Amino acid sequence: MKRIISSVIMMLLATVCFHPIMAFAEVNGPEVNAVAYCVMDADTGEVIISKNMDERMYPASITKIMTSLIAFEQCKDLDDEITFSETALNISTISSTLHPVAKVGETMSFMDAMYGLMLSSGNECANAIAEYTYGDIGTFVAKMNERAQQIGAVNTHFMNAHGLHDTEHYTTARDMDLIFREAIKNKNFVKVSSTPTYNIPETNKEDARYCEAGHRMILGTIPCEGIIAGKSGRTKEAGRTLMTAVERNGKTLVIAVLKTNDNNLYSDTQILIDYGFNILEGNYPAVSWQLVNDKVWADANVKIRKYPSSYATQVGILKEGVSAQRVATYDKWSRIKVGNAEYYVDSHYVVTDKSQLSKNNKSTENNKENTEDTRAEGSLLEMEKESSSIEMPENDSPHDQIKQSSRFLTQTRDKLIQYFGEDWEIVAVLMTGIIIVVVILIVMLIRKGKSNR
Repeated sequence: MKRIISSVIMMLLATVCFHPIMAFAEVNGPEVNAVAYCVMDADTGEVIISKNMDERMYPASITKIMTSLIAFEQCKDLDDEITFSETALNISTISSTLHPVAKVGETMSFMDAMYGLMLSSGNECANAIAEYTYGDIGTFVAKMNERAQQIGAVNTHFMNAHGLHDTEHYTTARDMDLIFREAIKNKNFVKVSSTPTYNIPETNKEDARYCEAGHRMILGTIPCEGIIAGKSGRTKEAGRTLMTAVERNGKTLVIAVLKTNDNNLYSDTQILIDYGFNILEGNYPAVSWQLVNDKVWADANVKIRKYPSSYATQVGILKEGVSAQRVATYDKWSRIKVGNAEYYVDSHYVVTDKSQLSKNNKSTENNKENTEDTRAEGSLLEMEKESSSIEMPENDSPHDQIKQSSRFLTQTRDKLIQYFGEDWEIVAVLMTGIIIVVVILIVMLIRKGKSNR
């Protein structure tokens, strides 16, 4: 029995020690949900802020940035005709394609296929463009890897032109920024990847098709000042990935976000854009938090956010007339303490003197003369559940087949994240291990008891 228990403990230690989450998390910027990110100055190639930027990750459909770059660099005539072969259509039946999917023998112009590639994320378009450019897909993929090395993306290796999962198809956040930085130098690439919608004309096999950008900032459903190009991606293994190029005040940033989820994809990106431009413009790190120790009252229902950004995840609400302990301020943000955690509220909606509350709040306070002040701890909303995913056909996970995790598992995960932050997965592994050991011990004791009868 001792030998069995020792073996189990050794296995658990090995699992924890070699669990990928144990890898050192290099962070030089805001802590967001994404496992890895890199914000780069497109003009100089300087990394502005980053997190795990050199960790190997799966790119999913942002692979198509390299596909389109090489195709544009090699194409002599944008009006050339592309024919979809049987090989080009040999893709997963649940992956992203044109709507309807292309047919064997169908032809369309090179540019129409590029719009299908970058807007609809058509995997058959990736294969057809590869065959058109170099005669066969294998040669095209070899050129992708060669070009990546030339650009300096030395930790990237492609196995296909579309981004469907392959364990040997990987990149890093820094490498994707380098590739994207090169791509936005090409005016045709920018033209296609900045287009919100496009109609592919009728072909020899199909009626006209409507294409819509998968990148919601390009589409315009999520506002972003100065956006000039972008591409989204998704597979089960890669999670959500997003590439974004933004220009403001004569400066351009390229932002790679790897392995996040539907709920955080764009909020992560918005936070990184804000931080990146503030650093370029000299606002960070010159601006520092001023430590305080006072009380503030909400003059309206004010959102409590995870980070000091209007795009950060909302974790709760500080209700009108409710007070909270403030620990620091800067610019328009106040950092408040809720339990043992610290969150952020917009300073415009809080006051430091109860008498400054609006008339409605004063009457509310008068009705509570004989009660203690309501504290922020009581006003926090339950962590937001997984909301409905943004509908977006992407690799391996078309929007009509996405399944949300169970409510219990989601709540358990959220609680772990709330208490343990980035280390929640390590804690989950340890807890699982302890449960397994306890179960094994109970089983062994029961068996021993039966054998002694």
